[in-house]
Amino acid sequence: MGIGDLSGLSGNFVLALKSAKNFSLYWFEGYSGGKLAYNTLGTSTNTNTNLGQGLSHWTVYTFRVPEPGTMLLLGTGLLGMAMIRRREDIVV
Repeated sequence: MGIGDLSGLSGNFVLALKSAKNFSLYWFEGYSGGKLAYNTLGTSTNTNTNLGQGLSHWTVYTFRVPEPGTMLLLGTGLLGMAMIRRREDIVV
């Protein structure tokens, strides 16, 4: 059991806990930051004592959604490249 400091995070992210040769992924939605208590019982247990193995490391994966304007710009750029490609195919 331990406590991780996730005070710099907010929003949606995935927390990966690695213990021994196993890992577990946990999805957090709408998290507002702070300290997080965890244990490794769901990740890896010691067969002799049924206690959790020590935590090897933890990783946080965050996601960013592009703004609609960025997607519009990307889409028009791809459309323009497709039109130029089609025009070159007809001319040649």
